[in-house]
Amino acid sequence: MLVLDDGTVLTENIAILDWIAEIYPHLSAPGRLGRTRTLEALAFISTEVHRQFKPMWHAGSESEKAEARRRITHLFGVIAGGQAGDFLFGDRPSVADFYLFVMLLWAQRFRVEVPERLAALREKLGQRPAVRTAMQHEGLL
Repeated sequence: MLVLDDGTVLTENIAILDWIAEIYPHLSAPGRLGRTRTLEALAFISTEVHRQFKPMWHAGSESEKAEARRRITHLFGVIAGGQAGDFLFGDRPSVADFYLFVMLLWAQRFRVEVPERLAALREKLGQRPAVRTAMQHEGLL
């Protein structure tokens, strides 16, 4: 949940990240279809990747976790195959990259295989000062 300065409440990850990208356009994909491509990536990460981690967080059986790892690795391959540069849409990160970063941290935690391009993205984002500050605040460093 995000509470704006005027008291407006936003919920749901995709809506919050879309709002951030609207306020900070450099965090959206470039071009005429930039917002659409950003929403497309956010929806894929949310509905396809994020949900596959459920067995890891909610005491799934070992076979459920193994199947989830296989599916997540496949989905990461799909994402990496469409990656347009160091980041999803080129040479600068978008809100979708930062959402994907969280999924890549979970993958590391739960020993999910990640394509090299996405491992490099994870490392590059993980070195950004603001990301390091947020991770330190959350006790992740």
